[in-house]
Amino acid sequence: MSLGLPSFSMIFSGKAVSAIERSARGIVAMILTDGTEGGKDLNIYKKVDEVDFQNWTEQNYNYLKLVFAGAPSTVITIRRAENAEGYNAELKKLKDLKWNYLTIPGLGSTDTTTISAWIKQYRDDERKTFKAVLAHCKGDHEGIINLTTENISTTITGAKHTAAEYCARIAGVLAGLSLARSIAEGHNGRIYAKLPEDNMIEFTAELR
Repeated sequence: MSLGLPSFSMIFSGKAVSAIERSARGIVAMILTDGTEGGKDLNIYKKVDEVDFQNWTEQNYNYLKLVFAGAPSTVITIRRAENAEGYNAELKKLKDLKWNYLTIPGLGSTDTTTISAWIKQYRDDERKTFKAVLAHCKGDHEGIINLTTENISTTITGAKHTAAEYCARIAGVLAGLSLARSIAEGHNGRIYAKLPEDNMIEFTAELR
């Protein structure tokens, strides 16, 4: 753990999304592995009804629904080929775009380490404000939000999700908050938000 970086927990629970300020909301960037014919490599969506479900697999469309349930201002999707190795090509496309939170639903542990290092590099060396929501990734940097809860059931997709998949939901929730609000606010450093899940979901991050 890096010295001087206070850690805190964010806990999400309950049955309904509470009303939040909709101005100055953030942008979610998503990398989705998908071989569906007819889909574009880069998409910019403002609303979930702009998404043509025929251009995505059912699984990826559900990930998009998870993100949009948090009411971000915009969602940018980068399509990744099913036979692709690594994420360098997709990250190269994203590095010059404007966005706040990155999610790659279902990301494996090896690639999680790579994405974490990329976020840290661009924040530290290029002064970018990127953040990534990652599963089981040590929250030792202000750019990393770590989700560790597994087997999360949600009414949004009617399915149970791994932590790596549910990162899409957390990215959407964080982007849906006004950027004027500090996510470090709350009693004893805890943030509470109401989501339509029955589970108690806890994740940690460390911020300067």
